[in-house]
Amino acid sequence: MPLIYVTGMSGSGKSSVRRELLRRGHLAHDTDEDDLSSWRRATTGEPVARPDAATDRTREWYAEHEWSLPRRKVEGLVAGAGERSVFLCGSPTNGDELADLYDVVVCLTLDADTLRHRLAGRTGEEFGSAPDELRLVLGWHASFEERYRRWGALMVDATRPLAEVVDEIVERTGAG
Repeated sequence: MPLIYVTGMSGSGKSSVRRELLRRGHLAHDTDEDDLSSWRRATTGEPVARPDAATDRTREWYAEHEWSLPRRKVEGLVAGAGERSVFLCGSPTNGDELADLYDVVVCLTLDADTLRHRLAGRTGEEFGSAPDELRLVLGWHASFEERYRRWGALMVDATRPLAEVVDEIVERTGAG
């Protein structure tokens, strides 16, 4: 059974894709919503809490910390799936370190204007809602998609209606 990694920038629709996959009866997990990932100090791996105030989440803070997904958790998801395909939707900092576990990689793509618009609508503690986070995400945008193109990921235009995006993912990954 394949592990299908669905990734993209914050605001690209990973969580929405996961919810639609679940609605359609697929086995799908979200690295954020399912509490699979956590913040860690980049140098030591020590777990840390993300600062509450948007003003405390600066470029410097993010340079010293990472949103990490433990390998054992991904292996556990796959082991528990039996013969079913597993969709893993997210964008942990250490996603590259887990590449050997993915059978298929899907990258949700979108233009910078759409990305900016989606993130501007976020409130509270959602990543990208703070001004420094928005600047970080927009700065990562071009290189993020290029990295996954080099991986040979299936590039899926996430600016389209959700049903069309998920239809394409299911069709192209063979998980139908």
